[in-house]
Amino acid sequence: MENASKALIIAGAILLAILIVGLGVYIYRQAAGVIDTETMDQLVVSQFNAQFEPYLGNNVSGSNVKQLIKIIKASNRAKEDLPVTFKVDTQPDNDSSTIKSGNTYKIESFGNNAGYIEKITIKTNDDDSGSGGTSGRETGGKV
Repeated sequence: MENASKALIIAGAILLAILIVGLGVYIYRQAAGVIDTETMDQLVVSQFNAQFEPYLGNNVSGSNVKQLIKIIKASNRAKEDLPVTFKVDTQPDNDSSTIKSGNTYKIESFGNNAGYIEKITIKTNDDDSGSGGTSGRETGGKV
């Protein structure tokens, strides 16, 4: 009889250990899913913003600004749920015909709460000598 009670205690301890290990695996899988989702969200935001970031900066050439406007329009067609607006000097949503290739421009971006770029401002540089500029990649553009 004494051996039977010890066997029951050992069996109970084994079942309890299996239950604890199973609970640990379940919690680990739940936490891993949350971490993967957050990492994926950050990657999606970075990938979306990466198409605009090379054009951000203080001395961006007119031809690069025209290219940026084409990219904005293409992005708006492809991702209607994430529209990006742009404003040239004081006139919103101008087309690239107002951009002069010989001028340089200051381009800034503004993001929403999720981190996506949603607005880009394009301003003509006041001290423009008519010489071409560089892309934001070379001037340290910011988001």
